[in-house]
Amino acid sequence: MRTLLCTALVFASLTASVLAETPTWKPGGTVTVNSKAVTGASFLESGRHRVFPVLAIAAALGRKASVDASKSVVTWDGKDVKVTSLVTVDGVAYLGWRDLTRLEPQMQYGLSGGKAVFSLGQTTAAKAPSGAQTQGTSAGDSAAGEAVWLEDFNAASSQARSTGKRMLLDFTGSDWCGWCKKLDAEVFQTPEFKAYAARKLILVKIDFPRQIAQSDALKKQNAELQVRFNIAGFPTLFILSPEGQTVGKTGYLPGGPQALIETIEAMK
Repeated sequence: MRTLLCTALVFASLTASVLAETPTWKPGGTVTVNSKAVTGASFLESGRHRVFPVLAIAAALGRKASVDASKSVVTWDGKDVKVTSLVTVDGVAYLGWRDLTRLEPQMQYGLSGGKAVFSLGQTTAAKAPSGAQTQGTSAGDSAAGEAVWLEDFNAASSQARSTGKRMLLDFTGSDWCGWCKKLDAEVFQTPEFKAYAARKLILVKIDFPRQIAQSDALKKQNAELQVRFNIAGFPTLFILSPEGQTVGKTGYLPGGPQALIETIEAMK
């Protein structure tokens, strides 16, 4: 009897442990791909973790995809990819960001106002006409997609490594810092900078707002980054290599987008 009781208690303990480790997924917000909202699609959240509707994203990108949940395999444009973050909720398959980048390495992701924003520029080189001058880059660079500002530093670092792009960290007080607003209006919102950033950079917004709500996890991340990079004032911009090493540092520069682009290009 004691043996049976002990066995039952151990089984109950293990079961409770497994159940405790199972994430409780809740709706996180809508999904946008290449500036178009995906009808009926939403992402899910559990604490700091997020998963995204892989088949809806594939359809929005024009990719052929299917999911074999029993084998944790996603077939993406004819290629079978083993994934580790596959979650099925109400018959819909979701993947974490790391697995999505394995399927589509050039895809970029950002989170803004409860909306997951994905973008994918053209991946083939665009040949410039003879004698034409390019804006802040050389002829033959990839055509620009949409410049996306990320908030998750780890996700941005993963993108930088997978794409070989530099990271631009913008330490800002977006809703109260006058010079931050000036930098945003004169540089970040211009077509010139957006096109350059889409080709060359992974953009990371590290915001310290006074009126805009942020999750506790985001506040914690940004505070840790503020200490790590010894930020004393806003705006402060850091350029990191794809491996995460500091390449250069700057702030607001007069002269519009070209001044910042030239400064970044000069950083070695």
